[in-house]
Amino acid sequence: TPRHDFNAMDCTDIVIGMARDTASRIWDYYTRDRSTPRLDTFWGGKNDLTAAMGFEKDGVTTILFRKKIKATEPTDHTIEEGLMHVIWSRGQEPGKFVHSPKSGLEKDSATVKDFYKPDELKYHGHGDQRGVTSINFFESPSDVTVGEDGKEVAGPKITPCSGFWASPRGCDVTKGACEYHVEWEYFP
Repeated sequence: TPRHDFNAMDCTDIVIGMARDTASRIWDYYTRDRSTPRLDTFWGGKNDLTAAMGFEKDGVTTILFRKKIKATEPTDHTIEEGLMHVIWSRGQEPGKFVHSPKSGLEKDSATVKDFYKPDELKYHGHGDQRGVTSINFFESPSDVTVGEDGKEVAGPKITPCSGFWASPRGCDVTKGACEYHVEWEYFP
């Protein structure tokens, strides 16, 4: 039996995207554990994204993708009614590394000072570089979101076939006050 609880990354279907201006790379990945995710093809699956695009503007990266709701292979997960396990991360930025304990990069003792190059798939780091949440993608939230202070927060109009998640909780999407913002829409 395992000596520790499972990790948030264990057995996870992942979409990874990176963008520089209007050029982007977006692929379907899977990871069994905390190791670097591998393309689904490595595990005998296939890239099941039906469409994808990405861009970077004013320091904000936007990644859009489509995939079928019903999974047909072990490296993909079906999007189901009910709470689903969702993880997210962002890459390390030059000069803003987040390791625990501190690596040679933070201690200024690294032999390869440019280990983290832009748009390479490497370790995301700790702290606000990653997170885990639970989302019901079929939930039908109201048109108004209430922030932690009890006031209405402007956000995208939600229909029964769409939704959004933002962090920090209660941030105002229309004012650019959200560190992270995700929207989804179901097209039958």
